[in-house]
Amino acid sequence: MTSLPKRGQGGFTLLELLMVVVILGIVTAVFVPRIGAGLAGARLATGARTVIQAARYARTMALLHQAETELVIGLKSGIVRVEAAGTPAPPTAADPAGPLPEAWPAAEDNDAVSGVTNRPAAAMTAQQFADELRTEFTCEGIGFRFLGYDDTLDETASEPAGDEAPECRIRFRSNGICRPFGLRVLIDDEEWMELAFDMTGAGKVRDEAR
Repeated sequence: MTSLPKRGQGGFTLLELLMVVVILGIVTAVFVPRIGAGLAGARLATGARTVIQAARYARTMALLHQAETELVIGLKSGIVRVEAAGTPAPPTAADPAGPLPEAWPAAEDNDAVSGVTNRPAAAMTAQQFADELRTEFTCEGIGFRFLGYDDTLDETASEPAGDEAPECRIRFRSNGICRPFGLRVLIDDEEWMELAFDMTGAGKVRDEAR
């Protein structure tokens, strides 16, 4: 019976191992930055898509309920929310019902004891609308910069705050119209995407970092 020849038990030489290390280093240097840029681009796209969807929601609710809404953009926090224009401050432990707007009469003493207010029915409906409308979105690792309005109207009622303020507010009228504006979605001021919103609140990419 003829036996098969044994194969050699050779291993890798030091030169071969060094060549593998060099090749891995080259591949890492070339592709890792591209992967990082791709992840940053995906985060920017997600942030832009979130704002565009929130603006669409604000306009839809304004038209559906024939009431003014606001798109509130956290410039540093990355939090985007939609709420009724002039929404009262949220309730506190000291005031579970929340502060009453000036248009709402204060509760009588017996109502205060029983926990029932004498707010008008219309005001209660507005409060319920504000509670149901409020929607919040969070964009992790994303900041925003308001770039100003793209029209020449002199309207200060819904004028967004500057970059030093924590947020800016864009108001949608009951007919679903807002002032056209620009917004930059950014990551550490290095990676950014610029959006333009028209008077219907529809947003599209206007420019981005190259």
